[in-house]
Amino acid sequence: MEAPSPPYSYPHVSIDDDNDVIDDTLLSGGTILCTPNSSMFSKLYGALEVDNNDTDNDKNYDYDSSSNPVSMYTLSPHAPISEPPSPPQGCTNTLASHLFLPILDNLRTIALATVVVGHFTAINLSVGTVQSPTTIFPPLGSLAGVLGAVVQSGRYGVEVFFFLSGYLFRTRTPPPSFDSSNNASLYIFSIFMRLVRIVPLYALNLLFWVWIRPSEGPFSDIYTIQADQCDNGNWVKNLLFIQNLVPKWGEGSSGRARVPQETCMYHGWYLACDLQMTLCFTIISFLTHSTPKLRTFISFAVYLLCLLTTYIFSVQNGWSSFLFDGMNVREWETAWYTAPWFRIGTYALGAGVRGLQEMGSTTRMGRRSNLALRFVGVALMLTVVYFGRGRAKNTPCNPYQSGLSSSPDSCGSEWTSKQMALWNSLGWGSFSFGLALVVIAGGGGEGWIWRFGARISFSVYLIHPLLINLVVTSRQERSDMSSMQRVYGVDFAGSAIAVVIVSTVLCAEVEVRARRATNVILNSLISSSESESKGEVDWDLWRSKTNLQSEIEFTDDNTEEEKLLNSTTYGSINIKI
Repeated sequence: MEAPSPPYSYPHVSIDDDNDVIDDTLLSGGTILCTPNSSMFSKLYGALEVDNNDTDNDKNYDYDSSSNPVSMYTLSPHAPISEPPSPPQGCTNTLASHLFLPILDNLRTIALATVVVGHFTAINLSVGTVQSPTTIFPPLGSLAGVLGAVVQSGRYGVEVFFFLSGYLFRTRTPPPSFDSSNNASLYIFSIFMRLVRIVPLYALNLLFWVWIRPSEGPFSDIYTIQADQCDNGNWVKNLLFIQNLVPKWGEGSSGRARVPQETCMYHGWYLACDLQMTLCFTIISFLTHSTPKLRTFISFAVYLLCLLTTYIFSVQNGWSSFLFDGMNVREWETAWYTAPWFRIGTYALGAGVRGLQEMGSTTRMGRRSNLALRFVGVALMLTVVYFGRGRAKNTPCNPYQSGLSSSPDSCGSEWTSKQMALWNSLGWGSFSFGLALVVIAGGGGEGWIWRFGARISFSVYLIHPLLINLVVTSRQERSDMSSMQRVYGVDFAGSAIAVVIVSTVLCAEVEVRARRATNVILNSLISSSESESKGEVDWDLWRSKTNLQSEIEFTDDNTEEEKLLNSTTYGSINIKI
């Protein structure tokens, strides 16, 4: 295939005349951009073999590399080529992004939407007058049906974030082929680079949270009480990413912190938890650097251990994950929901799935198998979300009532402690397992809305509670909540538009600049390694130095077929600068 002239364009690979990298934030793939000067992608490792045992009319090509496990190219059965197309020539100062898989953008965008809807509903109901509770709340109201499942699915959206974070952490891990005395510094450097990218925007949003107040009104105190959680220097814990672990200053050192609503910038607990998990898996990855199979085994073992401990502690403490179970769900939020030692199970599952893919264990499936896997995964996730909306047998419990069957309060789900423990463990575990099946199957849309949503997702997550609070708590009178339809009106549309606009600006002005700062550091490292190796930069060294793994999906632009029948394909390349 002839190399195109710049700007180069390959499916999922964008080469332009800009010495810059547009790299998605915490949980996505991206593009390659470089300056066309000298040779890039100097060669492709290995040789291709047609898999003659394929039974699904897909032609699976084994792409064997001396430094990587088997990678699969699944091409159209009538593709008029016998090898993958050669990437373009002529790029220098190249910085490659990590894995691009369209389904990751889909999942991120959908999960974030559920989080925003859930927060909007909760904040809105806090300042509304519910004229007829039976039309809204369980057991007969709209929150007991499909709408309730959507509203309450934001908690499962956080599960998606944790899974993708673990998946992409494993993707960015230096390969075992790079083994030297600098391994420890490389892992430490990867954490440093992550902080460089997220702290500027995180700190700016924390500043907004502390300083900005809604206009004076009958409901302004609702937000002020939340913002006051940052007083007495409690905001420092956010910058240290420990607010989900440490109680308020001056309140003793025993016990867990609080439910998220009683911490400074309450939604920041997720980033703290995510970073704590990343630190843990950084240590595990360093200790098992030369044995990736052991690392994968440990990941799945951690996942199963978390399911077991969740069940045991739920039985002992009467935890409930159903929203309307009063004190039981509050205790669950305090002791489980923000605790990294329980939530790390989903993170570990994501890392384990990526480990299986690296070993080639998930690449020999045809189109029909992938479709079946995707269907089962989505069905399992939707079943858990609908069922997890809260099986309220009676009216909702207040925060001081118990919703379990052993309580005389006659509210909530009235499940036994063992039934609830099984749900907390296997119910949530089933959602994560379904998510794993969807990611293994791959696929997904590649429309602009998915990429745009994934690109601004970090900004949206940080800024949306503040903007929604400002809109809702600035009201001068209570809104009529005679039906759930009234909850989603002009305020919701206005809040959503404001969130998208402000998030886009923050992404462009703060987040992108932070990414470029990391690229400057990466460029200096690459230049240093280039001078040390006299112009020859080995792919493994380059990848380890940048902590970015370039695994790119190739298709043939010249074929008339519908691109790839199976979009989960990976290519490994050697780069010389």
